[in-house]
Amino acid sequence: MAHSPEGYPAYVMTRRFRVRGEHAPATVGFKRTGLDVYFADGEILHYDLAGRLLRIARPNVQWRRGLSGRMLELRRRRRDELGGLARRLLDNAEADRRISGAAGRMERLAVGGGPSDARRDDAPLVEGRSLVDVLQSAARFGARSAAQDAARFRAIYHDVPILPPDQYGSLVVAATEGCRYNECTFCSFYRDTAYRAKTPDEFRHHVRAAMDYHGPGLTLRRGVFLGQANALAGPRGWREEIVRIVQEFCAFPPAEQTRFAPDWWQGSTRRFTGITSFLDVLAGVRITSDEFAALRALQLRQVYIGMESGAVPLLRWLRKPGHPRQLVDTVRAAKAAGIAVGVIVLVGAGGERFFEDHVHSTIEILCAMSLAAGDYVYLSPLVASEGGDYAAIAAADDIESLTPARLAEQTQQIRHGLRAARGERGPYVARYEVGHFVY
Repeated sequence: MAHSPEGYPAYVMTRRFRVRGEHAPATVGFKRTGLDVYFADGEILHYDLAGRLLRIARPNVQWRRGLSGRMLELRRRRRDELGGLARRLLDNAEADRRISGAAGRMERLAVGGGPSDARRDDAPLVEGRSLVDVLQSAARFGARSAAQDAARFRAIYHDVPILPPDQYGSLVVAATEGCRYNECTFCSFYRDTAYRAKTPDEFRHHVRAAMDYHGPGLTLRRGVFLGQANALAGPRGWREEIVRIVQEFCAFPPAEQTRFAPDWWQGSTRRFTGITSFLDVLAGVRITSDEFAALRALQLRQVYIGMESGAVPLLRWLRKPGHPRQLVDTVRAAKAAGIAVGVIVLVGAGGERFFEDHVHSTIEILCAMSLAAGDYVYLSPLVASEGGDYAAIAAADDIESLTPARLAEQTQQIRHGLRAARGERGPYVARYEVGHFVY
């Protein structure tokens, strides 16, 4: 067997099952957040505790299934292809074949071989779910069941187009729809969605529906992400009431507690580590340090800001409003209140024309924010969709796009500039591939 999970500390139990029609058994790892099934040919299937297929993994390739029904193939490139991951969105027919294939294997596993200790495997272990419960749910999760589940998801969420990378495992609850500004040339996530803030009653109904939908799958969700793009943009009273509504449904550690063992939240459908959200500072949102402190007391732990660049000419060209110095003031106010910050930088924006100004001004603004350990800087390569605003304006202005080598060079220059200024006391810096996301 290519992978053997026996002894992995994350698993509550592991079991070997015969698989009808296959020469070797499969090993099942049951954990407080989901189920992993390891087959002898190297394929691994990942499910949540509701039995929803989340991921299929094989050597050098994986297929991620989002709750919305989108399935993404990520294949490891060879060294002569500059490494990294090649991304491909599957069409519905291919996605259905992958889902049906996984369900067929699970059905043969569940039917074809009995567990070594049936009484123990039938016993509820996590939130009333037993190993057998999840195995049977996974075997029933074929293409038709997946489509029905995705339709239910879309009725509640419509879509979750983007999250910060460290929040991919969060429970998303949408206090707003769309983006209040929605005119940046590089962003098409909310082009077809009118901005609207939900009333407290609407939001309460939404949170209840979202948690009912996730069900046992909530054990996989570590934090609560308040969406969509501008969830903190409303008036102070509305903003704080929205956060209080989240607490009607979710349990959090004491606001002053910053460290806790993973098993505090793992395996629970009600416990979460804190609340996080995007914050669009440049589009006109102003939150004072006192307002941040009030939100911190209500479990807001981190905000994520789309800085894009510290270069004013580039921001103007991208149709991003405001001035980077506003970001510095907002970040310092958040950090003074004990709220961590994630700052997103758009690498490759403006091509060769803006290259040098983008690098130097971005480093200057990031360093002025006094970011430290616990904060994030995400370097996100520009993704310009064909026919989109950015591509049209870049063509009209004769902007030369960065080659992969120049993109890597710009990324490294920003990294090195931050490291030189902040050293080991600085924020965590990571690449942020928006095209690799499905929720």
